[in-house]
Amino acid sequence: MSMMGEQQDAQHPKAKAVVERVIDAWYVGEKALLFCLCSNSARWLRDILGESMAVEFSDRTRRWLGGEKSMRALRGRLIRRGGDLVVLGLDRVFWSAFWALRDELEPSAVVLVLTR
Repeated sequence: MSMMGEQQDAQHPKAKAVVERVIDAWYVGEKALLFCLCSNSARWLRDILGESMAVEFSDRTRRWLGGEKSMRALRGRLIRRGGDLVVLGLDRVFWSAFWALRDELEPSAVVLVLTR
């Protein structure tokens, strides 16, 4: 009986089952904890899962967000100073700061400025 090569690793029935279960758990927001007796098995699974998750991420990015180019455009809209979505991020920052300090401020000291 010979050892499998790297080419067959991801297609091994046990590895395939583990990868599918971990990805299925990830889809529904669950975590997975894997126990391995050998450190080589742990590295092997880490590599296979990493490759599978990278493929899954790129597929989702392409399907849901239109691919890498669209993601870069969205990122620019969110973080660029003149971006039309930058307000969403700033609102979150300002409101978080306000709520963090609300108990320390006197009611008369709270001034809310709205600009458009």
